[in-house]
Amino acid sequence: MFFYYFSVFGRFGQKFAAAVAISVGTGLLLGFFRILFNFSGKDTNDFFSGRFGWLLFFAFPLFFPLSLSLWLIPFVLVSAYLICFGAFGGFKNHFFNPVILAVIFMMCGYGYTSVLNVSRPLPVNSGYKTWTSGIPVSKPLWKIYASVPLDSAVKASVSSHLPSVPGASRGAVILLFSLLFSFIFKRRRLWLIGCVCFTVLFSYLITHFVFEPALGIKSFYPLLFGFVPIMLFVGVYDFETISQGRFDQLAASLIFSFFAVMFSFNTENVYLPVYAFLIMQILTPLISDIKAMFVKAAK
Repeated sequence: MFFYYFSVFGRFGQKFAAAVAISVGTGLLLGFFRILFNFSGKDTNDFFSGRFGWLLFFAFPLFFPLSLSLWLIPFVLVSAYLICFGAFGGFKNHFFNPVILAVIFMMCGYGYTSVLNVSRPLPVNSGYKTWTSGIPVSKPLWKIYASVPLDSAVKASVSSHLPSVPGASRGAVILLFSLLFSFIFKRRRLWLIGCVCFTVLFSYLITHFVFEPALGIKSFYPLLFGFVPIMLFVGVYDFETISQGRFDQLAASLIFSFFAVMFSFNTENVYLPVYAFLIMQILTPLISDIKAMFVKAAK
């Protein structure tokens, strides 16, 4: 992730570095206060292990729209941390993914600003590749993505030459890293493979039967552009929020892919597919319970 930080820093400038510093600093301060007011020593052990939920503080800057004020970051992170880990029994008992919860919490108050953050690049010959902020796009994002020629789609997904935010600037790299991380550490491999396959399937259906006259999008574009790749990484890293059973993983991947594709096309808000992850985490346990009910009734 640090390599990705340095790569993104060259595209988005010093404000991204400041967002990372504030986010990680918030995590350190929160951990310090947990240790300070804890007398059993449990929080101290959690702080120096993976049980503290460090993903929230390291991954959130990749979702943060740089047009927002930096002072909002601590409030968003602390609120998401307390809701995610405080209301559901702590780490490994949490129900919602903390990063996704923080992004949605941020959008509840600043959704319109996050739409404006997806802005046009500076002129090609200006010598700069960072993005301006506060300039609304004039057409849905996927119509911009559709303008990318097929032979240069992969190159565009790793070069930040499209309207983007830090976590969506190098989709191909994030997707490859997610696959490697999932298979090496054996984390929700079936869910990840299902998400990739179902995303391509639903993209094919929607581009060929719904938006094909208006959009010339290829079926694998959602895996290269937008927030789907970084959400897949967040999902396999914080695998505790995705059920372990094979049926649950397939159901979760089906739900996520369907809503992610539906929320991606013909929208000006690059953050809208984030809600697909939340819907997945709400509907998957419900479907699992219904399935268990029918299995029990059949016996």
